[in-house]
Amino acid sequence: MSSNNWNTRLRSACAILLLTTGAAHAAGFPTQPITLVLPFGNGGSLDTTARLLARGMQERLGQPVIVESKTGASGTIAINYVHRAKPDGYTLAVGTTNLFSYPQSVLPGRTYDPVADFEPISGLYRSDLAIIVPENSPIKTMADLVAAAKRDPGKLNYASYGVATTTHFCMEEFERRTGTSMTHVPYRTAPTLDVVAGRIDVSCDVITPIIPLLKSNRVRTLGVTAETRSSFLPDVPTVAEQGFPGFSVFTWSAVMAPKGTPPEVVRKLNETITAVIRTPEFQAQARSLSVEPWATSPQELADFIKKETTKWQQLVTEANIKLD
Repeated sequence: MSSNNWNTRLRSACAILLLTTGAAHAAGFPTQPITLVLPFGNGGSLDTTARLLARGMQERLGQPVIVESKTGASGTIAINYVHRAKPDGYTLAVGTTNLFSYPQSVLPGRTYDPVADFEPISGLYRSDLAIIVPENSPIKTMADLVAAAKRDPGKLNYASYGVATTTHFCMEEFERRTGTSMTHVPYRTAPTLDVVAGRIDVSCDVITPIIPLLKSNRVRTLGVTAETRSSFLPDVPTVAEQGFPGFSVFTWSAVMAPKGTPPEVVRKLNETITAVIRTPEFQAQARSLSVEPWATSPQELADFIKKETTKWQQLVTEANIKLD
């Protein structure tokens, strides 16, 4: 037998061995507890939905599923930890928009590449944002906002939850697309009440605190920033449908595994997690938190994260966004 034929047969045998080993591993998976690692502490949408997810996974997989918080460094401690974990499906990251799509220049504690260093499992939930103004503001539409900002560049101010947060990026993206310029006022906490008081002209905010303020006529919502209308604010048009096609900004969370996790394990985790997300219990709990359940395939999530990382890198570069 020639050496070429021998090498070909050897490679084929190795490939078959890897496939059968991976399939066997997935067939028996899991044989020990699974840990969901969170970047933030107890309470809030991420913690609540992660614990509900863990309970549903445990019921379906027959092994304990533990929720563990590793806080600090803007959440990067947790994701760095999972990045270094053994890629066997037993240590998973439950992370958020900034941790899986923002450039490293605005997330200096990060030691991983969100695209290259993880296997996407599934989305978990997404949360819509909206652009708001005080109820007594003369600005009533997105067109009004653009006109006012262009009439007096820099005169209008807008608030965010801080530099390089999604609410900041939302307004920077709006300025970039419309050729407008406003003055950024970064807050360390939610700026919503200062919008109500009229100290802030406009803000991009998560919809959770907006809904009761809308009902009490204390703020006006100009547009939802996702690509489709929010089920929580169905009568509010999107920014995109008001003449700014393609505008899409929202926050999200997802479940990721270390790079190299066997495909069969990824598939089993995805099937389990998406089944839990689609249960009436999870759907109801998520909606009670004003977030939308978001089950995806691994490929859908991978494509989405690639698109998001490209978008935010371009924005940070063009707008010259830097941390203080």
